[in-house]
Amino acid sequence: MTGYRAAAHERFDTLAKNINKQIYKFVQQHKERASDEGCLGVLSMCFPSAELIHNIIQLKPCTCGHGEGPGPGPEPNQHLNQNHQHLDRIQNQHLDRIQNQHLDQHLNQNQHLDRIQNQHLNQNQHLDRIQNQHLNQNQHLDKIQNQHLDHNHQHLDRTLNQHLKQNQHLDRIQNQHLTQNQHLDKIQNQHLNQNHHLDRIQNQHLNQNQHLGRIQNQHLNQNQHLDKIQNQHLNQNKHLDRI
Repeated sequence: MTGYRAAAHERFDTLAKNINKQIYKFVQQHKERASDEGCLGVLSMCFPSAELIHNIIQLKPCTCGHGEGPGPGPEPNQHLNQNHQHLDRIQNQHLDRIQNQHLDQHLNQNQHLDRIQNQHLNQNQHLDRIQNQHLNQNQHLDKIQNQHLDHNHQHLDRTLNQHLKQNQHLDRIQNQHLTQNQHLDKIQNQHLNQNHHLDRIQNQHLNQNQHLGRIQNQHLNQNQHLDKIQNQHLNQNKHLDRI
């Protein structure tokens, strides 16, 4: 059933229940008045309830005389039997209509449920296809990621090996430079020692030269003193010669 048909059915069902309650209340109030209990005329309904039918059956025949015809009517029991048969037919027809309506409703509901189930099944199949596609995409992405990881690892390994070789080469160069620096330090120390030795020799030569200078000065002084003595002897000899 569609939502519109279901809503319409609920409105009709509620309306029939309300009308049945009102007529049932009217018949119940009329039964309490003994004078005109049976003077109701003809009640015609499409969907009378079982309680209303039972209440109408319990009504007694009219005794007010307003409804008498030209001749004697049938017996009261005969009227009751006819009323019972008529009510049975009405009840059966009403039950048949209700059953048919219920069957139609159930059939429509089942068809609607079948359509919903088919839609759900199609949706589930579509979701399964989407999940499989996502799974395949994820597997493809995993493969690509693994390939990239392998490539990156290999590249990193090569780069690390190159850096290691370069570092080893730099270490060898540094060791060579260190050895050369140590050798230069030794040479510089040797030169420094040689310079110290030369300085000592120069100092010794300087001292010797100073000593020689002093000796020469002494010799010069002695020569000057000898010259003076010679001059004196010469003068004395000249004086002796004059004498």
